[in-house]
Amino acid sequence: MDKKELYAEYEKLLLEKKRNLPSSFWDQNPTISYQNALTIIRYAVEKLLKWTPSDVANALTLKTMHMMKLHTLLKYLNVPDVYESGFDARYIAHILYPREISYNHAQATLEIYQRIISDKACAYPKRFFHDESGVQRAKICLSFVLRNKLFFSSIEDMYSRFASSEGQKIMAEYHLLTAATLFETLIDYLHQSLSEAQRDDYLYNYYKFQIMYRQQKRIKEINN
Repeated sequence: MDKKELYAEYEKLLLEKKRNLPSSFWDQNPTISYQNALTIIRYAVEKLLKWTPSDVANALTLKTMHMMKLHTLLKYLNVPDVYESGFDARYIAHILYPREISYNHAQATLEIYQRIISDKACAYPKRFFHDESGVQRAKICLSFVLRNKLFFSSIEDMYSRFASSEGQKIMAEYHLLTAATLFETLIDYLHQSLSEAQRDDYLYNYYKFQIMYRQQKRIKEINN
């Protein structure tokens, strides 16, 4: 798609000479739609707002996107679902200017999680703990708790407590019950959240066996 045509059609929209951008901009494959959306947004922030990449990262808001009639383009940018309910200007700046604006997904996850545990009225974004990306976020969150919120006398103490009823209490206290459902057991959640240096395969297998044995025993008791 010719950039001049994209710019001209966008300016007509901005001046209210038309209600929507041509459907031909988006009726092609997703990659072209993505590039068209990026081209229009870059034009708006660079040529009309006179913003730098840093300005986009620090000042862009949903209100500005609406004002500039850019909000409808967000659906073409493949923005992860986790950002839908909490507009992340830095992420948008990163996909517009990947060389100039870095983006740390782990840090973004921690910022969201820290708001959750510090504000009882705050809720996780939709699909925060969903699919493989959700698994990674779950591990980042628990790793933060292990490093900053809990004390263990040893690695064995850590595995032992997660294998007991205390593990569920920790999940509840730190708002990780949903995250824990992404793993077979809490020992799996713990083990995968630890660094390679901290992981102990012997303790993992030992306590995993105990948990599975207890589960099988309860099932037999129920069936009998």
